[in-house]
Amino acid sequence: MKLKIKDNEKLTLMFMLIFSWIIILIFTFLSNSNSIIIILYGLSAIIGIISIRYTYIMIILSLTVLFSLFSTSNLAIGSMNDFAIISTVFCLITQLVKSIKINNLKIKKWILSEYIFIFFILLLFFISIFVANRNFGQPIINGIMSYRYLIILLIIPILSNYFKENKKEQFILEKYLSYMIIISIFCVTIQFFLRGRIDIFKLFWATRGGEYRVLMHNVTTLYCILYGVKLYRILLGKKRYFIDFLTIVSILFVTCFITQTRTCLLMLIAITFLELCIAFRKKANTVMLIICIIGLLLVIFAQLGYFDSIIQKLFNDILTQGDSYIRNECVDFYMDLIPENGFLLGGGITNENYKMSPINLGNEKGYFLVDIGVFGFFFEYGIFGIIAILMIMIMIIWKTIKNKNESIRNTAVIFSIFIIATFYTTSPISNSNLVVLIIVQSFLNSYYYAIKQK
Repeated sequence: MKLKIKDNEKLTLMFMLIFSWIIILIFTFLSNSNSIIIILYGLSAIIGIISIRYTYIMIILSLTVLFSLFSTSNLAIGSMNDFAIISTVFCLITQLVKSIKINNLKIKKWILSEYIFIFFILLLFFISIFVANRNFGQPIINGIMSYRYLIILLIIPILSNYFKENKKEQFILEKYLSYMIIISIFCVTIQFFLRGRIDIFKLFWATRGGEYRVLMHNVTTLYCILYGVKLYRILLGKKRYFIDFLTIVSILFVTCFITQTRTCLLMLIAITFLELCIAFRKKANTVMLIICIIGLLLVIFAQLGYFDSIIQKLFNDILTQGDSYIRNECVDFYMDLIPENGFLLGGGITNENYKMSPINLGNEKGYFLVDIGVFGFFFEYGIFGIIAILMIMIMIIWKTIKNKNESIRNTAVIFSIFIIATFYTTSPISNSNLVVLIIVQSFLNSYYYAIKQK
């Protein structure tokens, strides 16, 4: 007897979750062992060959460094990206072989146009390898090693076609992300309260106002996007209220009390107002009731004094020598390092393994390139890099306008707002943004080209 469609979806989701947590368990027990690298290299190649679905799961796990549970593990920098790259490359080769075997290398026009666009973007970034060699004497191989993770963008046309042919897969991916985020936040919370006694996971610890917090930058973009998607569904009266509500509460909790990330908190507030405005246009009475309830709760919490300590923790350092002060100095430091003729090409892509790299001098002073967003991006890629990002954003906006699926449009709008709003603090092609860019672009393409072909 054949399984019903819903049963198949549940089975698929179950296997996706089991697969993810097997990988996480491997990290838990072997994170300090070199054998894990060989195991995961081989596993990544096999996954790329046999499954498009598990290729993008491997990409998500790698780029988020397993949902920020292993941000400080030995594999968090470099090797994790390699697992995603290997899966992507083997998936590309497999799909190319299938195309030759089945279609005599006849590639659909829209897929070809997507590849041309991505190759052009990658070319603009690729130039920075030679720029760094000219400006700082950085060996070409070091530049390539820093550049290599951008190859993952080549998976977008394959995923787009996969989602176009398998619409249900998009909803399964959304459920998967919800469950993974809820479970990973639970794990982070447990580890947070066990700090100093039992170290199960390799969290990125920091302090603010003398109190410990956990940095989870690799999943910040994912949190904001999924928060908006879930809130949108609740406000419009869609089904699956419990898992949606639990996802929202989990994200708010970890942002306010565990990570205490100002950018993420402000984005969540902005997304809330955006979704309320969208829903207000469709269901005025229901939304007004929700706004009144939220407003009443905010007044009660304010009266009880809960917000005072939270606000003090989050924003106390803006006018003092804290994160914001240092970030401004960091911008000045790296902008001064750009050669006089470096407006177009910037200073070039950097690599910490090259001792004379300017990034190492900055790190010694506490100036980290990843903390200054678009300025750090401009330092490495110049105006050409900015043009590349603008082209990607224009393409997303254009396809969003043409897209008739409201949920996908809503997701794309949130992502676009997030990228623009966080330009000052987050690189447009950071791992956190890249993983969501791949998902959003693939979703948009699947609907955009399906409509275009009709």
